[in-house]
Amino acid sequence: MDNNAILNVAHLNIKFGGIIALKDINFHVPRASITALIGPNGAGKTTVFNCLTGFYKGGPGSKLTLSSKNKSNNLVEMLGEGFKLQDFINPPAFVKRIYFKMFGGTHLVCRAGLARTFQNNRLFEEMSVVENLLVAQHMSLEKSLLKGVFQTKDYLESQERALDKAHDWLKFFKLDKRANDIAGELPYGEQKRLEIARAMCTSPELLCLDEPAAGLNPAESAELSELIIRLRDEHRISVLIIEHDMHLVMKIADHIVVLNYGEVLFDGTPAEVRNSSKVIDAYLGKE
Repeated sequence: MDNNAILNVAHLNIKFGGIIALKDINFHVPRASITALIGPNGAGKTTVFNCLTGFYKGGPGSKLTLSSKNKSNNLVEMLGEGFKLQDFINPPAFVKRIYFKMFGGTHLVCRAGLARTFQNNRLFEEMSVVENLLVAQHMSLEKSLLKGVFQTKDYLESQERALDKAHDWLKFFKLDKRANDIAGELPYGEQKRLEIARAMCTSPELLCLDEPAAGLNPAESAELSELIIRLRDEHRISVLIIEHDMHLVMKIADHIVVLNYGEVLFDGTPAEVRNSSKVIDAYLGKE
């Protein structure tokens, strides 16, 4: 375990029926850096993301530690564990399982400081651009029926802060002139940037991007890479990115983890990955 890393993944494993999707995955994400997770289709990259964010539960022995500014969070424990037979004769364990079944979930991962985007855009397409960013801030807003009815000062200030934050990120991602446009009517490249802007509105310390450059033309991909670099350099955001565009990966990544058939094949710097015979044979190719 690297004490200076924002994320430590240890012994991550998962099976789907009899198929082993991930086998003893170990890697870390250095703080305020860009780490790329690469590998052939079916290598397990998105499955890793799904385990990190609570869509899947890692198997026995999996440990995912997110070290945010406030505290260190074991994401596996945060999401709760399934019931075991012995829990029914162990009252403390039974109560703990019930608690997480009622209150655990992916929102706890987001609140702990991890946000993600998806391969396919998941925008609220019929809402405006700025409304998409306001929805992302729901957990941090002042929420009270009475305060809303009587429009109290703290309620209005909370709404104003959310709007300011949304416009700040729209400006950063060069979408400020699109604030009142319908999200589903934006060009595809702008929708990709909007999805990342929405993730940033949750105030993450670790941003997980799943193929953000997929479907972009070279100019859009170059613009996106510059924005990701700025997130690291100007906002000290740690980024974990899945991407098949190797030109982009080699340009922006500080650290690369290569997966193949659900296992870590190689872990190192871009230069080390580029020169690794194992990676060349399994993924990059010799041309």
